[in-house]
Amino acid sequence: MKFFLHISKEEQLARFAERLEDPKRNWKISASDYSERALWDAYIEAFEDVISAISTHEAPWYVIPSNHKWFPQYPSPARTGS
Repeated sequence: MKFFLHISKEEQLARFAERLEDPKRNWKISASDYSERALWDAYIEAFEDVISAISTHEAPWYVIPSNHKWFPQYPSPARTGS
């Protein structure tokens, strides 16, 4: 199974701000993270093109909305053994 965890541009910026404010996590952010945001629309278009081109009935891609961390981390039967 193939998953693409998608966050919005606004959520990405909020997570950047959280990293800058947390001394234990601010090593995870750099100036290039901000400069790459200028290419957001091009990246999204490229992701859509790739996912559409390589997703097949036998091996589909699943786009998971991930603005809220609880959603992609929600326990599934596969993860919990249920």
